[in-house]
Amino acid sequence: MLVILLFLSTPKKHKEIFDLVSEAGDGIFVLDTTRKTDAEVLESFTPQELQFVHPFYKNSNIYKYSCDAEPTKFVIYLSRTDSIDSLPNIAAHLHKFKALLTNRLTTYNESYPWYSLHRARERSIFESEKIMVPYRSKTNVFGYTNEPWYFRTDAYSVITKNNDYALKYLLGVLNSKLALFWLYNRGKRKGDTLELFYDPLSKIPIATCSEDQQKMIVAFVDEIIAEKSKDPRSDTYDIEQQVDQLVYEIYGLTDEEITIVESL
Repeated sequence: MLVILLFLSTPKKHKEIFDLVSEAGDGIFVLDTTRKTDAEVLESFTPQELQFVHPFYKNSNIYKYSCDAEPTKFVIYLSRTDSIDSLPNIAAHLHKFKALLTNRLTTYNESYPWYSLHRARERSIFESEKIMVPYRSKTNVFGYTNEPWYFRTDAYSVITKNNDYALKYLLGVLNSKLALFWLYNRGKRKGDTLELFYDPLSKIPIATCSEDQQKMIVAFVDEIIAEKSKDPRSDTYDIEQQVDQLVYEIYGLTDEEITIVESL
C-alpha cells in the first residue's frame, strides 16, 4: 500500500509560475526540521494542529528487520474529509501555496479541498503494526515497526489480514535466504536489483506451519529486532542463520536444495 503525495516541497519553476511567497525548496505538506523555515513552521503549530502532523520517512529509512524511529521530516496529513477552519497556523502555511495546490484540481480533473493531499490513504495504513519494504533493493530488506510511520511512494507496507500468520513470522520468512532466492529467481529484477512491489510480493509462497514453529521464528525475530533497535548495523548473523534453518525445515528443503539456496 502506498500514498501519493504531490508537491511535497516548492519546485523553483512553480515558485515563478504561481508567484509564490515561499522560497524554492520550502516544504508544503512535508516539513524538514533540518531546514530553518520548515522548523519554524512546525514550531508555530498548536497541540491540536500537531494531531495532523506525523513522522515521515522514505525507503532509505528501512533496514532489514528494523526501521528508523527518529524522523527529521514530518507530513501535514489532511484528507478530503478534514477541515482547516480550526487549524489557523496550518491554514496560514498552506495558503502560501494555494495557487499551486488549486491548480492540481484542474491538472488531475479531480474535486477535493484545495488544501488536501492528492489521493490520501487511510491513516490506519500508517498507524498500524506493519512490515515496511523499499520499492527497490539489492537484497530482501523487510523492516518492522509498530510506530506511526508515514511514507513516500518509494516504499510499501505489509500488514496481516487474518490470524493465520503472525506478522513477525512473515518478517522472518521474508528476510530469509530462501525468500531472497525466490525473489532473485522468480520475482522481478532490473539487473541485480530486486523490484519489491505488490507483484511479486503477493506471489511469495508462505508455508503453513505449526504454532510452535511460528513461535520459534517469532522469538528469534524479537531478538533480532531488539538488537537492531539499538543500532540497525548490529551483527545478528548468528540469529538470522537460526531463522534460515527453521525456514528450510518448514518448507521441507533437502540438504542439496539448501546448498543451492545458500550458494546465491
